[in-house]
Amino acid sequence: MNEALLKELYDDMLDDCYPEVNIGGLNYSVSVALYRIDPIAYQVGMNDYESSLRADYEYDGSYEELFSDELTNEKSMGFHEKRIRKIFGMNNEE
Repeated sequence: MNEALLKELYDDMLDDCYPEVNIGGLNYSVSVALYRIDPIAYQVGMNDYESSLRADYEYDGSYEELFSDELTNEKSMGFHEKRIRKIFGMNNEE
C-alpha cells in the first residue's frame, strides 16, 4: 500500500468534509489539527478510511494506484512459495 498517497487522500477527505478549526485565533485545516492534537484518533480514522477504500478497490478496482504494490508483492510471494516448495520437495496439492 502506498502510505504517502493514503495520507494525502485521507487529509483531502477530512479537509473537504469539515471546515477549518480555530484555535487561539489561528485557523488550521482539520487534518493538521487532528494529526497534531490526537494522533491516535487520526491514525484510527485513517485506518477506517483505508478499509473503505480497500472495499471499493476489491469491488470495482477503484484506487488501484493505492494498492497496486500489493499485487506485485502477492505475485512475488507466490513465486517464492513455489521455489520453497520445490526446494523442500513439498507437493502443491491445490
